[in-house]
Amino acid sequence: MDIFCRKLIGFTSFIDRDHELEFHYIGIDYAFNQSHSLYFNMLFDGLENAINVGKKELELGRTAREAKANLGCRPVYFNDFIRIKSKTAKLLADWIGGRFQTAMGEDWKNRHPFKQAKV
Repeated sequence: MDIFCRKLIGFTSFIDRDHELEFHYIGIDYAFNQSHSLYFNMLFDGLENAINVGKKELELGRTAREAKANLGCRPVYFNDFIRIKSKTAKLLADWIGGRFQTAMGEDWKNRHPFKQAKV
């Protein structure tokens, strides 16, 4: 009898572009993530893959900002524009947008764990 339980706990996919490697993960076992820092280890795996194939950039997506900042990532901000004609819909969109900004919370800090090179 096999004493090991074989179970998929997460997986990643990569999109290989000219100078960039895009890293994506599609679901993880969140209970296993709590005990083994699975997501953070997946980020390290993505970084290792980008280094091994000689990429200049690694694109990690839009979620889990704090984990990526701990890894040493720099944020790239995007502006999206949408035209809303209805005044009611515009008020609702403004309210929802404001909620996204406050949902980030007071604990968010943009971290840079690597020392700056002296020129």
